[in-house]
Amino acid sequence: PQRVRGMKAAVMGADAHFGFRRDWRTGTLEPFHSRRSLSILLQLIEAIEPDWSILAGDWMDYANWSGKFPKEPEFVATTQPALIEAAYIAARVAAVSGKTTMLEGNHDLRPERAIRESYMEGFGLCAVDNLDLPVYSVPHLLGLEKRGVEYIGGYPDGAIWLNEHTRIIHGYTVRGTPGATAGAVVREANQTTGFGHIHRREMASRTIRARAGYRTITAFCPGCLCHIDGRVPGSKASDQWQQGLSIVWYDDERATVVPVEIDNGQAVYNGARFAGDDYAADLRREFEGWGF
Repeated sequence: PQRVRGMKAAVMGADAHFGFRRDWRTGTLEPFHSRRSLSILLQLIEAIEPDWSILAGDWMDYANWSGKFPKEPEFVATTQPALIEAAYIAARVAAVSGKTTMLEGNHDLRPERAIRESYMEGFGLCAVDNLDLPVYSVPHLLGLEKRGVEYIGGYPDGAIWLNEHTRIIHGYTVRGTPGATAGAVVREANQTTGFGHIHRREMASRTIRARAGYRTITAFCPGCLCHIDGRVPGSKASDQWQQGLSIVWYDDERATVVPVEIDNGQAVYNGARFAGDDYAADLRREFEGWGF
């Protein structure tokens, strides 16, 4: 369908959790991130040509930088290949988007927290040619500025505003029952709010009434772009996680959210089927020797 004049499109994806577990016998890297879901993200962006692509936090997993759970020897020497692939996909998103912005999530802060807690002298270290950007920060390690990706830090307060009544955050609210997190967010919000963090597809709406009329606000989570089979550290196969994306059509006054469900590497949008590809062969050609 022809786009309505004045309407803009934003594609939102969250929680890719780039990271690996290495098989010490074979050297094979098993990704936490879902390459088929990320492939669908790229295909959808190419099809829609959005004005804005939003990567809504926890782009990195950084499993070996956390003290939240026991470290596995399979995590050793996996940070660098994770950074390489994360930057590769971010650059591909930016290449086909009008604008690309990445939000900071709680996992993206793990190296900063680890250094602060264990190696205080290293906290805040910057290269001398850029004293505003710590060397272990996501925008520095992924080279986001060179790849045309804006980075919004300040988790949990960092936010992207599509218009006066619509914001995107990474999120921090979690409820155990499916659907309950969106309900909790929309009860507290005064604006339509897209969020990640919970790895579930959820949506809830609330109507605010005034003398002059009413306004409906919606809280929505697109799902995640990581695997949901229990391989992400700290998760299990029985967790209520779902993969997905969201498309937000917006102008200066309103926003309409369209969920895009991803199941078993396939998605349907506007009657068209999108099948995700495992692009590992492309990585091996471009980054030989890193184990992809």
